[in-house]
Amino acid sequence: GSVQGVAPASVLDLGAFWGTTAYNIGGATFTLDEIEHGILRKNAPHPASKKPLFGEGDPRLSLCAPELDPRIHFALVCGAKSCPPIRVFSSDNLDRGLDLAARSFCRSDVVVVDVAARRVRLSKIFQWYGCDFGASELEVLRWCVQHA
Repeated sequence: GSVQGVAPASVLDLGAFWGTTAYNIGGATFTLDEIEHGILRKNAPHPASKKPLFGEGDPRLSLCAPELDPRIHFALVCGAKSCPPIRVFSSDNLDRGLDLAARSFCRSDVVVVDVAARRVRLSKIFQWYGCDFGASELEVLRWCVQHA
C-alpha cells in the first residue's frame, strides 16, 4: 500500500488507514485490519465493531491462524504510545521472540501495581483486547503475571 500527499505526523492521523491500506497477497486483498483481526486474531472482532471481519463463506477464512495467540499484540505496532517497540520476527525465532516480547512488555511500566491502593493499571492493549487474554479481568491479570 502507499499513501500519497503530505506525510502525517502519525499514522493515527490518517483516519481509516487500517481499513483502507491494503495489500495483494497471493491474489487476495487484505487491509491492515484484516491481517491483524482476520488472519492473526483468528477472525476475532475489531474492538470497535464487535463483528468478525470475514463473513461466512469468505475464502480468506482458511488463512486464519488456527488458534488466537495473544502474544501477537506485543509484535504488532500501531504507533500508539502504549504499543510495543518494533521487533523483527522470523519462522526460526517466532515462538521465542513472542515470549520475549510478551515478557518485556508485561515487565515494563505498562503494568503497574499499587499494593497500598490495591489497584493495577494495565496498558490500553489489555483494555482493547482483554478477551484475547482471558474471559474475565482476573484471567487477564493471571495472564500478565504468568508472562512477566
